[in-house]
Amino acid sequence: MHCDSNMCGPVSPRSPCAAAGLRGGFPDELEYTDPSWHYVGLRTIYNLLFFIIISTLLLNIVFGIIVDTFSELRDEKFAIEDHMNNYCFICSMRSFDFQKAGPSPIPRSL
Repeated sequence: MHCDSNMCGPVSPRSPCAAAGLRGGFPDELEYTDPSWHYVGLRTIYNLLFFIIISTLLLNIVFGIIVDTFSELRDEKFAIEDHMNNYCFICSMRSFDFQKAGPSPIPRSL
C-alpha cells in the first residue's frame, strides 16, 4: 500500500501513509492500541470528576477571599462611622462620658 497523493488526510498508525513512512518521527515508533470502552469510560469519569472537584475548590477559594476582603472593608467602614458618631473629634472622649458629666461649661456652637 502506498500513498498516491500528497493529500493523505488524517494519518493514523495503520494508514497507508504511515506504512509508507511519510509521517516519520517519534509517533511512528509507538504501537497503536485500540482502547476498550471500559477504559474510555473510566478515563472520562476520572477527567470529569477531576474538573468538577478542582474547579469547585479553586472557585470557592477565590470567591471566599473576595467575600472576606469585602467584609473586612465593611467592618472597617462601620468602625470609622462608630468612632465618628460616638467619640469627640478633639479629645477622643466617648460621648457617654460627656453625657454623664452633665452640662458642659463650654457653649456648643452648631
